[in-house]
Parts: sequence; C-alpha cells; structure tokens
Amino acid sequence: MDDFKKNYENIPIPENLDSIIDQAIEKAERKKVLRFTKPLIAAACIAAITLGLNSSVINHSNLSNNSSAKNSAVEEKILAAADITPLPSVDSIENLYNLIVSSNSQYLGYGNDNLSAGDRFNSNKELSSVKNDSKSYSSTNNQVQGVAEGDIVQTDGQYIYSINSNKLIITKAYPAENMEVIQNLDLPNNFYPSELFVDDKHLVLVGNSRVQQNFPMEDATKRQSTAKKSILPDVSSTKVIVYDITDKKTAKELRTLEASGRYISARKIDSRLYLVSSQYIYGELLRNNTTPYSFPFYNNNCKSNNIINEDLKDIKYFPDSMSDSFINICSLDLNNIESSFNVSSYLGSANNIYVSENNLYVSGIGRDKTSIYKFSLYNGNPKYLGKAEVNGTILNQFSMDEYNGNFRITTTKKDTVPKNNIYILDKNMNTIGKIEDLAQGELIYSTRFMGDRAYMVTFKLTDPLFVIDLKTPSSPKILGELKIPGFSNYLEPYDESHIIGFGKDAVEANGTAYHQGMKVALFDVSDVNNPTVQFSTTIGDRGTDSELLRNHKALLFSKEKNLLAFPVNVAKLTDKVKNSNVHAYGSIVFSGAYVYSIDPEKGFILKGQITHDDVSKNKPSDKNIGHNFSTQVNRILYINNTLYTVSNSSIKANDLLSMKELKSVKLPQSKN
Repeated sequence: MDDFKKNYENIPIPENLDSIIDQAIEKAERKKVLRFTKPLIAAACIAAITLGLNSSVINHSNLSNNSSAKNSAVEEKILAAADITPLPSVDSIENLYNLIVSSNSQYLGYGNDNLSAGDRFNSNKELSSVKNDSKSYSSTNNQVQGVAEGDIVQTDGQYIYSINSNKLIITKAYPAENMEVIQNLDLPNNFYPSELFVDDKHLVLVGNSRVQQNFPMEDATKRQSTAKKSILPDVSSTKVIVYDITDKKTAKELRTLEASGRYISARKIDSRLYLVSSQYIYGELLRNNTTPYSFPFYNNNCKSNNIINEDLKDIKYFPDSMSDSFINICSLDLNNIESSFNVSSYLGSANNIYVSENNLYVSGIGRDKTSIYKFSLYNGNPKYLGKAEVNGTILNQFSMDEYNGNFRITTTKKDTVPKNNIYILDKNMNTIGKIEDLAQGELIYSTRFMGDRAYMVTFKLTDPLFVIDLKTPSSPKILGELKIPGFSNYLEPYDESHIIGFGKDAVEANGTAYHQGMKVALFDVSDVNNPTVQFSTTIGDRGTDSELLRNHKALLFSKEKNLLAFPVNVAKLTDKVKNSNVHAYGSIVFSGAYVYSIDPEKGFILKGQITHDDVSKNKPSDKNIGHNFSTQVNRILYINNTLYTVSNSSIKANDLLSMKELKSVKLPQSKN
C-alpha cells in the first residue's frame, strides 16, 4: 500500500476505463447495495487495477476519505479519460465583444438582465425511488430522490418554516394543539426570497436581489448624467442567507453570500448546495471598452462587502454556442460554512436545470433550439463535462432526465406547424437515439420519465397521452397512445402501472378547444400499448385554477397514506350559461385545498375542503372569494396524522382522518 501511495500520481488510465466503470455501476445497481458517483468508481477501479485486486469489492469510505489533493488528481485523470477538450477563455473585453457579435445576438443598447436568454422514479433507481413515506412527515415534491428542491414552505416533522413576503416565519406545528409562531424574522431590504432549504442544523434562503452601480463612460454622447456618468439599470444578483436553526426560537444568521445574475434554480444534495444564475451582458459598456459591472462577481460575505470580480481569463465559453449572457454555477458546503463560495462562469444561456446525484445539466434556449451543458458534481465542485444541442425548446425541468448514464429530453419545435421530439444522449452528450416530428400541430403540455419509459402529453383539440419505450436507447419507440378531451399539465407517478394527470378538461367548438374545469385523471398504463383512463374527476367550470398546474411543489401526495391534496380556486357557472356558452368564465365560489383519498380500486374520493377565507362573512357569490392573495392556500403538508394548510395569513391544522379542524394560528403580516 505504501508503494501505491508513492506512485499515486502516476497511475495510468487504462484504455477500457469506461467499460470498467459502466460494468461496476451496473453491478452496483443490480445489487442495490452501494451507490457511487462514477468518478468514485473510476478511482476504485484504478486502485484495484494498480494493486492487482479483485474489483468486485469497493471500499467507499476509504475512497471518500482520500486527501483533497488525491481526489483532485484522480478527478483530473478521469476528466482527461473522458476526452473533454478544455474550454477556451473569454480572456478580454475585446474578445467578449467579438464573440457576442459573432452570435448575431440582438444585445446592443440597454438590456434587461431579466431577459437572459425522473423523479420519484429516479434516473438510477426504478420504482424503489418512490418518495419514502416511512417517515412521519411530508417533504417537498422533489423530482429526483436524494436531490432536494427548495420551496416556500418546509417542515422537519415538528416545525414549519415559511417564507411570507419579506418575512421568515418559524412555527412550532406539532402537536397541533400547541401550535404557535415562535420566530418572526424580517428579511433584508432589497432581497426577494424564492425558496428555502432546511436540514437538522441549517435553514438556507435563496432569492434575488438588486445591485445598482454607476460607471464612467468614455463616450460623452452616451446617456450621461450631469456628473458625466452613465447610470444603468440595476443588475440582478442571487443572494443566499444561511441560518443556524439549532435553537428554533433564536435562529441566527451565519452568513450571507451573493453571486451576480438572476436566480434560475438550486438543489441540495446532502450538505452541498448548488445554484445557477443567469447574467445579462450590457453591450453598450463592451462597445465603449469600459469595464462593465455586468461581468460575473460574487461576494463571500455581504456584511463585509467582500466582492470578488471574476477575471475574464477565468470565464469560459463554448466555441460553437454563443450567447449574450453568462451562466454562473455556484456551490457551497453547509458543513463547512466558512468555506469559499465556489463560483464558475461560462458564456451561455440558462433557463432551467436538471440535477441527478452525480451530474448537473443546465439548459439554455435560443433560435428554437435547446443547448444542454453537463457538469460533474464529483467532490462537490461542478466541473464541465460536455454539451449538446437539440431541436426545439423544453417546457420545464420535467422535460429532462438522466437514466443509466444517458440523458433524455423532450422538446417542441415551434415551426409554422409545431413538432415534438425526444432525444437520448449518451454520457458524452452524443445523440444515440431520437424520435422527431411527433404529434405535429400540437404542443407538449407535460412529460414524465419513469425508468425505461416516458409519458408525454400533447394538446391541440384532444389530449394524446403517449407511452414511449426507452429501454433500448438507440431505438426509442411509441408503444401506445390515448386520446381524451382536455390535457394534463403535470404527471405524477402512482406506481409501475398507474400515473396521475393534473390539467384541464376541454370542449371543442368550431375547431377550437376551450378549457373548462380542472381535471384529475388516473391513467392505467399496465398495458403499454393501450393506456386507459381508469378514473377521473372534474373540479368546477371554466375559470377554475390551481398552482399545481404550473408548479409541482404545490402537490401533496402519499401513496402509503392514500392521500392526494392540492390548492385550488373553484369557479362555477349556472347550468344555463354552461350549456349555452363554452366561452364563459365562472365566478370563484371556493378558494383553498381539496383533499382526496386515491387508489386504483376506488378512484378519487373527496375527503374534505379546507379554506382560509372567513366563510362566516362571505357568501358563495362574494367577489372577494379567491381574490384575497393572503388567504389563498399555498402549500399542504402532513406531520403524522395531522394535515396542515399554509397561506400568508395563517396555518390551519386538521385531523387527517376526520378532517376536523384542530387549531389555527394567524401569521405575522408584512409591513409592505
């Protein structure tokens, strides 16, 4: 072993390393015993080869405890083995200007920095990755098991943490009879929180902020003030505030960090936080050869104003993919809170992300194409692995997925006649399989990947649900298709044979489809060639709406608890109007949460409706119902057998079995 340590840096990379790694991963997945990132397996394989050992046993703890220098050495060897061509640097303002001009971007002048251009059945975990309901409280409806997504409300099984405008509120929620607000924190001015993450020790707020700076201009004719300075619009930045919540009654701010650019999204894997921002480039400053504040920067400690401007020599670009914005990729280890904010920047566009336990994928849209940039998350520091470009644009994060080392993506190409596509890319981001021009004339409304299948809903007049076989990545094929009225905006896996669709009913009139009430359907896909609707229910009439149709985090689903709940504003029409006018919108008669039991034998059974409106003062025809933002239910969660509904005005606790209200607490209101 000593000899091995001495010669560690000189370990040769075998030509068949990729094959060795793939075999190790496949073996580990079959046994469902160990989970490794590909680089860790590669390191183990190299060590086993060098020592002449049998590679059937890999010591994870020994690998993960290697020194950072050794980790770095192995990582570099693995990246080199992947045949990754190093990205060139932006290097200078002149070069950056030329790069943007060569992309034919319409960037000159004063831009708007806000205009930058799997799942429970997780990529590598088949059906076993259905959300683990063995714990006694619900969590965010995450796309990938083991990869946490932030939300406006979280619970740890005893406390509820919620963002309420410019406040962070901590409520002791369990047991329900003792529910009370125990901390009410005003958030900094000029900070607009988007979501929060919670673990045993830390609460992390992530959101947008604004930075305003003035810069001298060489050209006196360019929008100058009397002080001969060009005053530009504020630039967006992404701010991270980390709190110590060991003592829930006295949550303490530990650190505030900032990175330039508009916040795109974040994920948390164990103690590592990863986030992506997109930063618009102000062309006028480039044109005048003036150092612009639109270059990437970050701040390790906002209280000490420790701003670090990135050197253009450290900013990379993709030679065949130009953009007028930067992608900023940041990571932070919460277990080492004093560590530096790891930030890397690239010239490229970002509009969404997909994150597996091993890799981060950033998607960018331009000219009816989608660029996908892949980054390894080995050792907690994102490293570029490759990119690809496919026809069409994605709908949302569920348009993307990673499975058995391959990346899958669905897109819509919005030509004169829209066309839909699905692409399968290998680990090197090369396209190895595809279906193009699917459901011409229709748009994708939802996609869900489940192991070696994909389910895709398109819509124009009817709702075709496509079942797509991805078992052979090089030869994807359509297995079955179901056409029903309406469409599904979101698909939630129930089990291997069933999937739940949430969307709108629709009726056709004069060749046009008109949305009606909210429809929830249970699809039976046990016969993949002939999917069917096993049960469905429609809520309200035209005008009924739910945040769930735009945001999957609004759904509470537990198969084990036979529980399905979501917020909804219910609109109703009189029978006379409904039967004579498909254009008419109903009046809101209810705003709150619908709570169902669900199973494949009985379908959807409405257990109860919970509202935060003061129904004692409102009548069903009252125009205020559903229009008071503060009383609209935002999230629903459970702790043991208590159901909690959260709005900006209050938190209500109801018995999960009887639906009887147990207690309600008012939440502190914003000063604004």
